[in-house]
Amino acid sequence: MKTAHADEINYDSIPMTQISYSDSTIHTWGMIVQDNAIYLNYNNDPKGQGTTTFQGYGFNFKLGDQQAVMNIDSSDSGNIPTKLGDTRSIKFQTNNYSSNIQEKITGTILVSDNGNSDKPAQILHIKIPMSTLVKDPSLVNKVELNNPNLGGGTLVSDGASTSPVLSVSIAVIAVLVIGFFVYRKKRRVA
Repeated sequence: MKTAHADEINYDSIPMTQISYSDSTIHTWGMIVQDNAIYLNYNNDPKGQGTTTFQGYGFNFKLGDQQAVMNIDSSDSGNIPTKLGDTRSIKFQTNNYSSNIQEKITGTILVSDNGNSDKPAQILHIKIPMSTLVKDPSLVNKVELNNPNLGGGTLVSDGASTSPVLSVSIAVIAVLVIGFFVYRKKRRVA
């Protein structure tokens, strides 16, 4: 079992999109791909309408030509916090049926003030390592997420993770610097 904790990024820095599931139900979603991981930020009731409860099911990912699903683990489906100020670590199960990858990961659900003290917002912060969804994350350059609470819409993160590009860039710079000093030393010796 792989455990990835959601506190490795500032979730407030993820751009959020407001989704109207119906006239009376609004959610906000944000997703970024960074360092071969998907960071998901989902608020089930930011406007305090009090018409929804957190649903941890039906996170359907398309990663290149692979498809995977994420659902709350059955052992934690009754542990979702509901009282203002509560925070809990919750397990989710990921499945990629075509490559037979199944993993458990841990996210954080926190209950935040939204102006409705009877039904405050439940917010999911979760880091999903791409290796829990696909065998070769380096081949994924586009991530799409569908969920019933996206109102028929899709969240899309286009472009590969920045860490491989950064590593290659650092290696190229190191070779150039070493080459310069070797060239300079040979020139002085001659």
